[in-house]
Amino acid sequence: MKSYYRYVPGQTIGVINSPDSNVVYDFTGKLAFTGGVQTVGVWNLRQASQVRALAYDIPNYPYSQYGEVVTLARCPDKVSICAGYSTGEVRIFNYVTGTLTATLRGHRSAVTSIAFDEDPSSAGTIVATGGADCDIIVWDLVSFTAMARFHEHKDAVTALAFISNGPTQKLIASTSKDALVKIWDLDTRHCVQTIVGHRSEIWSMAVINDRNEPSKVRLYTGAADELIRGYRISVNTSGDATNDEVQQVKVNVDHTQEIFKYFGCIKRSAGLDRCTSLSINSAKNVLAAQSAGKTIDVSVYLLPIILIILLLSLFLSVSVSFVLQLFKIRDATESKKKMKRRVKRVKTKSEQSSSGNFVDDDEAAEGGTDEVAQDDTLPASSQSDLLLVDELEVLSTIRCSSKVRSFAFNPMPSSISEDTALISLTNNTLELYKVPHGIHLGIPSKSSIIDLQGHRSDVRGLSVSTDGNVIASCSAESVKLWSSRSLATTGTCFVEGYCISTCFAPGGRYVLTGTKDGRLQVSNVFIFGILLVFYDFLTIRSQPNLFLLNVKMVC
Repeated sequence: MKSYYRYVPGQTIGVINSPDSNVVYDFTGKLAFTGGVQTVGVWNLRQASQVRALAYDIPNYPYSQYGEVVTLARCPDKVSICAGYSTGEVRIFNYVTGTLTATLRGHRSAVTSIAFDEDPSSAGTIVATGGADCDIIVWDLVSFTAMARFHEHKDAVTALAFISNGPTQKLIASTSKDALVKIWDLDTRHCVQTIVGHRSEIWSMAVINDRNEPSKVRLYTGAADELIRGYRISVNTSGDATNDEVQQVKVNVDHTQEIFKYFGCIKRSAGLDRCTSLSINSAKNVLAAQSAGKTIDVSVYLLPIILIILLLSLFLSVSVSFVLQLFKIRDATESKKKMKRRVKRVKTKSEQSSSGNFVDDDEAAEGGTDEVAQDDTLPASSQSDLLLVDELEVLSTIRCSSKVRSFAFNPMPSSISEDTALISLTNNTLELYKVPHGIHLGIPSKSSIIDLQGHRSDVRGLSVSTDGNVIASCSAESVKLWSSRSLATTGTCFVEGYCISTCFAPGGRYVLTGTKDGRLQVSNVFIFGILLVFYDFLTIRSQPNLFLLNVKMVC
């Protein structure tokens, strides 16, 4: 009987952040966690280097398949990170020791969201996970068993959050692609409210939680349209309610109890691109909204003549950028002042709507008009109440060099008036931005970037040196050398043209690269200890179809 070698998946190299996973900070703000396909990368942001890769072993491969990391969440114990995989498994790693703490199995498909209960009473021992299988599972991290399973959503769960409705009631808010927001009572294990009103898939949610003052609790949702919607806890279901009212909420399972009340919406500048992520900083005064696609700013200059002249005189100034929009969250005092000014303007304009030359004194003093006079999604009777347009205002915009995959705020900012945002791009890059939001407002600026450890585009060619110590890889813009022992990048060479193939010449001293336009570039590799440096010294033009035949002849 003949036996054969079996090859199993090993390690992945050159992955800074997987395009399928989000990025999160640790509690100190010095480390960042990214998805590295099957592993979780731990990065030191100051040194711009990977300090650890958290992985797990599957002894019975290939019967059990490796899953990819699709979502990450930091644990309240400040030493662990929770990772959800495309296979439906949830793993908790201790990133200090690099060991696997627990594996939770319960979802039938990819885990799409993870949320921890950070209430001091639970000590971070409760976690909720939502999956593409429409299920929500609440786990007990002491016994590592499931406490409850909710399965009333009709599509994939996109976001989860724990909310405290006073000191007695603990809720879980969930959003889904079925355009519904559901509020679950953790004690009764029932859905106590279903929020309708969204006309498209809900992709993101952000929550401001205050256990002592339920009136400050806010829930923001982002959907596939251009609106960010806001909800707050109703007065009759807050912590100031009587015991009978609280008990009525707990026993009511017919979804008729209005715990959260809609109080308006605000438009994003990203057009109709879906809002894939919402996040609030540690000071709870900045809300960031991430869009899925491009934002195009179009400036049109027209001459008011006939249609043909309009088409001939049309000038478009189009700037395509990838943006992350920031909103300032006003405090209670500023929101009330804004509400009074808005109500006054709406009342005055409605009384003098017949006058065509009316100008508000406040608008004339500010040199412009109010951004949103009223919210058309609310009835006229609610226009005198506090609305979302009174609490939120556009702060600034972060423009990135590529499409944004995810972002996270630093939980320990260095300044009260400035935050640090970590942005993960789809081109395998991490960028750090400083976001001022205090008295002296400014434009967000890029402070650092992590991009040398991997390629910016698809890898088109691989080659191994004759001694097996060096690996060469090429992509559209560069050629990189890797150590086969440490799997770390040791050299980078940027080439002219679109690289499509590479190989080592006999002896391992030269690396040859072929480009799409028919050029053959030869690079000389000098070894000084463990450092490899590229020096371009020759570029040969040849036919693309003869490249592989002439590689050895050139050397």
